[in-house]
Amino acid sequence: MAEHTAASSIAAEHAFHTDHAVPSLLAAAMAKSRTSEAAALVAAIAHALHGAIGVTEEYDLQLLTRRLHEWRVAHGSKPTGIC
Repeated sequence: MAEHTAASSIAAEHAFHTDHAVPSLLAAAMAKSRTSEAAALVAAIAHALHGAIGVTEEYDLQLLTRRLHEWRVAHGSKPTGIC
């Protein structure tokens, strides 16, 4: 989970650490792609780690996973079926 999070952070920092007013479209697209992939993988690992408690109403993991899927669909990423 930490590796995916760090890779996403590095990709985003690389894309948006620029002297220009607008970041490179390619770098931004690569950062979005990497973070979208990582988000699904991290959610899947979190559910595997926490087991059945990850889907209970009392635990926030289920809420965050639902939001993850909603955001991915709303912002142009296809659900991968990993989670």
